Amino acid sequence: MKANELKPDDWVRIETYMGLLERVGFMLDAGAVSARQVRQAYGYRIQNIVVNATIFEEKLVKRGQYWQEFIKLAKKVGAKPPSPRTWKDVPSRGI
Repeated sequence: MKANELKPDDWVRIETYMGLLERVGFMLDAGAVSARQVRQAYGYRIQNIVVNATIFEEKLVKRGQYWQEFIKLAKKVGAKPPSPRTWKDVPSRGI
């Protein structure tokens, strides 16, 4: 699926869900939940977002500066980018 195949409403839903998952990352950072709990409950969801080449490119590569908390969470749970991409392709600010 290419970015131009997604409708604006699709992107709104994707961004809303990614934002919700960022809050899970805040709970992890605060010690309210463990990394194991996050992986069990949300790991496959986070992986499904990250491995989607269109979402990865549009949100994490092109607009990664706005998604630093999501990126940090994805890395913590071991999410793998779509091949041939790596986390080195994503802009980071000390995460």
